[in-house]
Amino acid sequence: MTTPVWDPAATNQPAPQGGLSYGWWLAAIGTTILVVATAPLNAALPILTFSRSQQVGWTALHLGLVTALSGAVAWVAGPIAGWGVDKIGPRKMVMAGMLLVTAGWILFSRAGDPWLLFASSALIGFGAGLGAWIPVAAVLNNWFRRRLCTAMAIPGFGAALGVIGLAPLTGLVIASDIEGATTLSGLAGWQAAALVFAAAGLAVSVVAALAIRDHPQDPGATMDGIRPDDSEPLPEYTWREAIKTRTFWLLALGAGCFQAATMIAVPDPSSLGGEGNSSSVGLYVSLTYSIAAVMFHPVAGLVGDRMPIRHALLLFVSFNLVGDALLLANQSLPLFWVGAALAGMGAGGHGILAFVAISIYFGRSRFGSIVAFSAFIAAVGNGAAAFFSVFAGGQTWFHILALVLAAVAAAAYRAIRPPVPSPSQRATMLAPVDDG
Repeated sequence: MTTPVWDPAATNQPAPQGGLSYGWWLAAIGTTILVVATAPLNAALPILTFSRSQQVGWTALHLGLVTALSGAVAWVAGPIAGWGVDKIGPRKMVMAGMLLVTAGWILFSRAGDPWLLFASSALIGFGAGLGAWIPVAAVLNNWFRRRLCTAMAIPGFGAALGVIGLAPLTGLVIASDIEGATTLSGLAGWQAAALVFAAAGLAVSVVAALAIRDHPQDPGATMDGIRPDDSEPLPEYTWREAIKTRTFWLLALGAGCFQAATMIAVPDPSSLGGEGNSSSVGLYVSLTYSIAAVMFHPVAGLVGDRMPIRHALLLFVSFNLVGDALLLANQSLPLFWVGAALAGMGAGGHGILAFVAISIYFGRSRFGSIVAFSAFIAAVGNGAAAFFSVFAGGQTWFHILALVLAAVAAAAYRAIRPPVPSPSQRATMLAPVDDG
């Protein structure tokens, strides 16, 4: 019989010591890092590239390659970020990543040839992948246990709002480019925006150097600002121990299938015919999905801190499963709206909880490596699902595939058991004590 380990949803937690834990300030700093690293990459880079293309004659192929290249190098940077977090610490990885982002935006502001465009977008994507999500999650993982889901949800929520808000702002900035005017600085709008993003990246790297503390012990603090309870051991796995467990592969299967399901099941009311064919209706349905996804970041944090993480994952996957079923049914436009909202709720809540699950089950010492390995497996599944969806033959097939994938994810999470100590921890527990 294995010994269960500390569960953040348990009720017998030590009482807070009082005052605001420094970990919450780190959650705010992490939010700033994610907004500066990912919002310009995802929301502004395509718009600025389009603006520049109007001046130099870049084609749609160039624009597509920028998006694909920046996304691909960000994915490649993930495993490197995981290794770096475990070897040299999250703070140094944030600094390195944000300096690369800064250099990328400076290079982009000088882009006149396609090779400069590709090099700058690759540098921005690589820096964001290196210094954003995994290092921020690793810092919060070190500082929180009792409120880890809530702490993780804060940067995720902020980053999502940043992407939504930055796109229209970028559009306003480049309006001068369309009219052939310049900004007050004498630069074109796209150049000014790129240099602002570069300055923001540099500022964040300085803040990271001064304010981030990798572990609570560094400034003499404690996790969550509470007294530790040594009677409930924390799991601590090496990445080799983790990948040999059934739980690791169930988590990877669940995350991979669910992410693939959300990627291919795009709400499209035009399949209803009639009123559903309206472009405005399609826009509002998509907005419903996106708003639900964003708003359920903090909801997932609150829920995940109040129940076992495996149950929380199953709950949000179930939201998406029901939503996909309603989208597949295609019975009426009101049900389609409900389906889009439920699918968005599931998508928004799942991402945060999947990160936290790695921490709860496998601990802190090799968190980066285990997250990176799990993300790589999930990305392979996503790529396969995207390739298959191209040949699925129609919207109905998309939702059937998404429904099956979401059901597999739910089954995987349902099969997970409570966390247990690692083999090395169990060996230590069973070792005879030498009384001298």
